This record gives sequence, structure tokens and C-alpha cells, in this order.
Amino acid sequence: MDRHVRATACALAVVHRPWPVEVRCLDLAEEVGELARAVLVAEGHKGTAAPAEEVAEALCGVLVDVFALADHYHVELDELYPHLLARLVSALIHRW
Repeated sequence: MDRHVRATACALAVVHRPWPVEVRCLDLAEEVGELARAVLVAEGHKGTAAPAEEVAEALCGVLVDVFALADHYHVELDELYPHLLARLVSALIHRW
């Protein structure tokens, strides 16, 4: 993800909702719940089908909180994610 996009998301999260990290984490859980509901609706498992924008908006809500938490804990997601992904792929290959 572009660092500018991440920085903007973090700034918006802090300015719009200047919460302590514990509340930010709870908001992430709420955003994941909204994403789950949007997917269930979009796939026709719950309620009437919703437009794909609802899934996209929910994904963006999750990302804002993830970026804000990563920023709080000084986690460089751009640097660490490829290494974590490589470890997960290696673990899956060895498990099979």
C-alpha cells in the first residue's frame, strides 16, 4: 500500500476519532463485523443483495484502523508483510 495513502488514513483516523489504542482495537473489531455483514449480504446469505461498494467501504474501514494501530506500534507493514507472507507460504509447503 502506498505510504501516502497509509499516512493519510492514519491522520484521518487520529483527527476524526482521537481514541486510545484499546478503543481503536475495539473499533477494528466492529469494522470487521461490518465487513462480515457486507459480505454475507453481497453473497445473498443475509438480507437482500447489496452493492459491491458496501464491501469496498467496509474493507477501507478495516484498513484505516489497521494502519492507525500499526502507526501507534511503529510497525512498518510494507516491510514486514512480505516476510510474514513468505514464512506462511513456507509453513504451508512443509505441512503438505
